[in-house]
Amino acid sequence: LVTGWLSVRLVGQAAEDRLLREPAANAARLVAALRLPCSERLARDLARLTASEVVLAAEGGAEPLGSSLPEGLRGDLAEALARGDGLPERLSLGGRRYVLAAAAIPEQSPPVRLVVLMPAEVFTAVARRGIWRVVWVTLAATLVTTVLGTVLARSVTRPLRRLAGEAERMTAALEGRRGGESGSPAAEAVAGGSLPGLRFAATGAPAEVASLAGSFNQVLERLEAARRDLEHAARLAAVGRLAASVVHELRNPLCGIQMNARVLADAASQNGQRDPCLDLIVQEVERMDLYLHELLTLSARPTPPAPAAAGLSTALESAVSATQALIAGRARHLGVAIRLETAGAASVALAIDAVGLRQVLLNLAFNALDAMPEGGTLTLSAERQPGDWVRIEVRDTGRGLAGPPEEDLFAPFVSHRPGGSGLGLTICRQIVERHGGRIGYAAVPNAGMAFWFELPAATATGGDAAAATCGAPGEDGPQGRGRPRTSW
Repeated sequence: LVTGWLSVRLVGQAAEDRLLREPAANAARLVAALRLPCSERLARDLARLTASEVVLAAEGGAEPLGSSLPEGLRGDLAEALARGDGLPERLSLGGRRYVLAAAAIPEQSPPVRLVVLMPAEVFTAVARRGIWRVVWVTLAATLVTTVLGTVLARSVTRPLRRLAGEAERMTAALEGRRGGESGSPAAEAVAGGSLPGLRFAATGAPAEVASLAGSFNQVLERLEAARRDLEHAARLAAVGRLAASVVHELRNPLCGIQMNARVLADAASQNGQRDPCLDLIVQEVERMDLYLHELLTLSARPTPPAPAAAGLSTALESAVSATQALIAGRARHLGVAIRLETAGAASVALAIDAVGLRQVLLNLAFNALDAMPEGGTLTLSAERQPGDWVRIEVRDTGRGLAGPPEEDLFAPFVSHRPGGSGLGLTICRQIVERHGGRIGYAAVPNAGMAFWFELPAATATGGDAAAATCGAPGEDGPQGRGRPRTSW
């Protein structure tokens, strides 16, 4: 409104300039330029030119030098000009109001003023047309501004309201979950282990609101990650409690089986006989006891990989032979051929106990067999690495990795096998790292997967093994030869 009022005032002043002041000034300059004498005729000609009444009056003179006004109005004008208080902007002559403007004619002696008189009703009509234009423009601008302001306000406030609603919904869902309530979609989403319904999309929102929405989503993602970590820790704690009970119940009968198997083996040995089945029973009971021990330590606080323990020595060849004997029957049933490529390291002894090495080899071999339900080839290879290290690799020709590439297959409870516990590879990593080694896997192009682990040879000193373990892995390190590998 203030802008409209100012615009009306400016339009009035502009009308006076265009209709009165500018014509008076232009006419005065024209008279001076042409050196025209001031006369009645000149006043009438200028009146036709300016579409107004024109009076030529000398400074201090009572009678005008020329005028286009009727005779009856000249006396009134002479009285007004003779008052000496300046030329008024408005003047009534013969009952009619005029709007006045004056301009001095240059180079006139004595000075002469050219006075332009326009009837007030004519001036008002012309000015009113301009004023109405300004009013309409002002109203249109006000309407457009109001509409744009409303649209912009809604574009800002609507996303903010949605964001506040999502935050309230998330809070209600989390509180409902803590209180045991259910029924709302948000609560069910949170209870279901994910927050897919609690994401804020700021499509079409201003950049500031979109940035706020991005921060909101980051908070949700961190909250979800923290929830997953908490649930993972809770599962590990539950496994620990369950394992303690299960191990206690299983170790007693396993101890009895092992003791009786050894009694039978001793009796057969005294009679000059040796039963390989009894030796296999003892070995498998020992392996089962190690598995139970690893299950107990699964929920314990993780410890950094230790250097190879001094005094441990297990022949690789015997461990590979035992593994081949245990998986041979299942491999025949699945139509899987077993191929050994251990000639380059068959005579090497590794710095690990026999039970632990057999446990790792069997876990990896059974996983490879599970990946080839329709047959294939299982390759078990071993080769020396620089620095008295030995790399053992179990390759299959199965279907390959089914999960996302960034997934850690050695994490607890990660399994892509129906009915799998997701603990086998975790235990393998515990055993290998506890003996100063490392473990990883790589996809074989068009040929399944290859799981490998590296252990120091028994001839390496504990200090050398520790230094090799803690060194940064590189192309020239114990992993060597540019093979694809993962972190450990």
